[in-house]
Amino acid sequence: MHESSMLRMKWFRDNHLIADEVKRKIIDVGSLCAEGGIRDTYRQLFDDGRFEYTGLDMIEGPNVDVAVRQPYKWSEIADGSFDAAIIRSGVRTCGVPVADHRRDGPYCPSRRPDLRHCPNGLGRHRYPVDCWRYYSDGMVALARYAGLEVVHVSTDEAPYGAPVGWYGHWRDCMLVARKPSEPSGPIDPAAYHCIPARLDELNSGFVTLNKQPLRTRLKTDKALRLLKNALLHKR
Repeated sequence: MHESSMLRMKWFRDNHLIADEVKRKIIDVGSLCAEGGIRDTYRQLFDDGRFEYTGLDMIEGPNVDVAVRQPYKWSEIADGSFDAAIIRSGVRTCGVPVADHRRDGPYCPSRRPDLRHCPNGLGRHRYPVDCWRYYSDGMVALARYAGLEVVHVSTDEAPYGAPVGWYGHWRDCMLVARKPSEPSGPIDPAAYHCIPARLDELNSGFVTLNKQPLRTRLKTDKALRLLKNALLHKR
């Protein structure tokens, strides 16, 4: 699991899941640890007494507690089993993304926010397929289609003063969404009108790398390469 993904998940946990003393049941969709060890998964962020973590994937393997047979209908778990869902890079491998966003409702009936996470950058990385890359507008569109309320959305942005690990070639796109207080169900595509979202009001004050303090920007690989080239040209 790359560092920028871990940092975003920790932010989501601390800002949207820890609000009281109630133990939260979390389902991690696409949890299989194909590379590295269990400590490289989100499980490490939910391994204390505040959470009960369940890893779900299509095949059995490391970090998978429940293996389902069908990607969009999970007969292996009961409705209302979890408080929140986290869906990481499985968003990019989902062949039918609108179905992916609508699927989790019965299993997470509360209004507690869920998280969807997908790279915006990176070259092709098939496991077993690689279908999508997202910008913030794309995540908002998927949430609207599923009848979800957008709480936060950002692409390759981070809280001001955050460590440089938030940024990288993955250019992570993150969506935090929840069920509205009065669910209306999926939108009717025939009646849909595109209304651009106010992304600056939905990114929780996150900023791009060029707006971070100079000390953060100087720590990036790009800055180091530019500095190295500048020094070589002076010789």
